[in-house]
Amino acid sequence: PGTPAPGAPAPAAPTPGAGADAALAKLQVFNAHWQAVNGFLQISNGVWTNNATVPIQSSTLECDQYDANNNDLDQMTTTLNGPVQPAANVTFNPFNMGSVAANMTHVTCSITQVVQVAAAP
Repeated sequence: PGTPAPGAPAPAAPTPGAGADAALAKLQVFNAHWQAVNGFLQISNGVWTNNATVPIQSSTLECDQYDANNNDLDQMTTTLNGPVQPAANVTFNPFNMGSVAANMTHVTCSITQVVQVAAAP
C-alpha cells in the first residue's frame, strides 16, 4: 500500500485576543495610597486583586496625575508581576511611579492591561 500523504499541521491552540485581555483587565482591581515624596509619586499599601476566573501573570498599572480642575497632567505605567490566582490578591512594598507633575492635586491608578499565565503544554 502507498504511504499516506502528510496531513496538515494541527492548528495552534487558540490564544485570547486583545478583546479577551481587555475584558480580563476590567476584572482587576488595584488599591493603594499615593503621596509625593522628594519629587516622586510614591505608591504604598498597594493591593492587586484578580477578580477573573483565570490566573494573571502580570499587569500594566497606569497612574494618572490630575490638577484641581481634573486636567490630566501626566500618565505613568509600570508592570506589576504576579502570578495572581483567581479571587486572590497580592500586596506590594512602596515604589515610585515617576516624577510628580507641577500642580498635581490627586492621582488615580488602575490596571489597564494583563498577561495571562501561559497554559502548560
